[in-house]
Amino acid sequence: MKIKNTVSKVIEIWLRIFGIWPNMSCVFLCRLFWSVSIIIEQIFQYRYILMRSHLIEFSELMHILGSAMTYTILLIKLVIFWCKQRTFNSLLTMMAIDWEKCSRKKFSMFVTSYNAKLSERFANMTMILYSTAVILYSTHILRKHVDDGNASNVSTRLLVLEMDLPFDTNKRFVYESVIIVQFFYLLLCSDAIGLLNASLINLILHIGGQIDILRQSLMTIFSKKEKDNLSHFMIKKIIKKHQNIVTFSQHIEDLYSYIAMVLFVSDTLIICCLGFTIVASIGGSDVLKNITRTFLFYLVMNMEAFIFCFAGEYLSAKSKSIGDAAYASHWYESGPRNSRIILFLIMRSQIQLTITIGKIMNLSLERFTSVSLFQICFIRIEKRMKQTPTSTINRTIEIPLRIFGIWPGSPYISFCRLFWTIALVVTQSLQYRYIILHLHTVDLSDLMDGLSATLSFSQFSSKLIIFWFNQRTFDKILTMMAMDWKKNSAADFSTRVRTNKAILSQNFAKTVFGIFSIVMTLYTASVFTFDTNNLEETDLSMRPLILKMDFPFNSNTQFVYGLVLVTQFFCTVLCGCTVFMLNVLLVVLVLHLDGQIEILGKWFTKIISKQNGHRLNLAIMRKIIEKHQSIIIFSNRINNLYSDIALILFVSDSLIICCIGFVLVTAIGTPDATEQIVRSLLFYVVTNLEAFIFCFAGEYLSNKVRNGR
Repeated sequence: MKIKNTVSKVIEIWLRIFGIWPNMSCVFLCRLFWSVSIIIEQIFQYRYILMRSHLIEFSELMHILGSAMTYTILLIKLVIFWCKQRTFNSLLTMMAIDWEKCSRKKFSMFVTSYNAKLSERFANMTMILYSTAVILYSTHILRKHVDDGNASNVSTRLLVLEMDLPFDTNKRFVYESVIIVQFFYLLLCSDAIGLLNASLINLILHIGGQIDILRQSLMTIFSKKEKDNLSHFMIKKIIKKHQNIVTFSQHIEDLYSYIAMVLFVSDTLIICCLGFTIVASIGGSDVLKNITRTFLFYLVMNMEAFIFCFAGEYLSAKSKSIGDAAYASHWYESGPRNSRIILFLIMRSQIQLTITIGKIMNLSLERFTSVSLFQICFIRIEKRMKQTPTSTINRTIEIPLRIFGIWPGSPYISFCRLFWTIALVVTQSLQYRYIILHLHTVDLSDLMDGLSATLSFSQFSSKLIIFWFNQRTFDKILTMMAMDWKKNSAADFSTRVRTNKAILSQNFAKTVFGIFSIVMTLYTASVFTFDTNNLEETDLSMRPLILKMDFPFNSNTQFVYGLVLVTQFFCTVLCGCTVFMLNVLLVVLVLHLDGQIEILGKWFTKIISKQNGHRLNLAIMRKIIEKHQSIIIFSNRINNLYSDIALILFVSDSLIICCIGFVLVTAIGTPDATEQIVRSLLFYVVTNLEAFIFCFAGEYLSNKVRNGR
């Protein structure tokens, strides 16, 4: 099918429906109809929000508010288009003139037709996407109406758009009429929103095509074949084309600048409202219904912001290419007069064509990134609001404990313990075998490096065995923590203290996990980035490993070496993560105990109250004694669990720190000093951090007990 205009037929039809297309009949009637209908619809929507804001859930309120604000944006867009009718007419006129001129040249016709087809496809895809979003948004209402057709409680019937209507909608005929009108109204308005955005892309693609034609003309007239036939008329034609492009860009800026400003303010709020709805629905009974209803709506709102930002970025990049094309041509070989004119064109092209957000800032992909980052921050806040901690121990700690058969009630706990016992015994055997066999053959610093990693795994194995043997003690600690969370759940102070300690524990666990990730990345980076292409076939044994081991098989083949590296990496990651989480667990237990001591201190202030005539309150005294006994028992169990671990840790950590320190010192001045230091420095730091965590936990607990006296 031959394209005769950049503006597709789909966009033209919707612009005619909403009274934007020039020279259409009954334009005043169309504008009056849509103004009145959208204003009435907005009144009913915002009336519903005001009347029922205290009765409905907050997530549902956010969803309804997002829907209402979408219609507010549409009304503002329509008003701006109606007020800027002359500007829009000028754009259409300039596009029609460009189509007439492009028919004279084959390249111009090809570029313009290509952009017109691309615009038409984009408009069709936009309409399909927005229509699909409307259908999914309305599906659960229409399905519920069919399912509940014979229901007795008709007052609970839902509408496609939540409104507070001034008449009774519970009658079957009235209700069906309302939801049908709302559905088609929503479909028309949603497609109008999408196609008004698509019209911006159409205009941008058209001006992009004109810029391509201008660049081609610049390269052609200054070519070696044409430079002898260069005339003042050809230069004048190029300058006029550039002026038309600048004028066209200014018209786009005039038409869409304030629309962009309204869109960026409102779309950010709408996206945040929809994001809150999606996050709040996770874990609910009707999660699938809410996500199906909201996700495509959320997607198209993000796409709307992206379209505007992409249009601004595309226009800026295209305008810059004019100056590049002019500068790349052989303009300097032409006469002084023509060269001077082209120099002015190059200078003018340095001022990029842009679309601004209300004359304040330029539209670009950087702006879209800032909006996306704001959404991410908002959604993270929503998650925190929704996910109030219900335990001091969070999932970051619980998951590694389940994997290694420490968490009570874990499935296949015996299998987990057997597997990790065999895995660690095999790993340790191969590690110590390497150290013994290479004791007199390898460099001392290399031996210390291998010994430090080997001792770390020995220390980890000891920790696991101690936790497995003290499983009952750990179970009792978790039981006491669960009971502390249940007790005094109605007391504001107790709940606030426990929640604060839980959040602090979560943040500490995530911070330590982040440090661990960086350490593992740097520790294994030198192995994964090692260039094996420079090795001869006889030197394949020089390939480095993450953990130094002496295997009873040939590990020099490509497949076996890769398999060994991957296995060592995952083993190191899992074991290292669990080492960190066992240390974090100690801090979590101490923080929980700290919270209980704070609650006990608060109760001391209530022993003697004014209401009882400054007499001793025996009930509170009994609670205080029970709480104090519970704190002592909890502290004793922490000591039973971690006392032997602390002994092993301080012996082994001293050796590990000495080994790593030796590696760092001997690496200075060697050719691979940077690689050795990067690999070992953070390992050295976290080993010291491990010792510090244990010492800090003991000191913190002692100070809390002393201050609580």
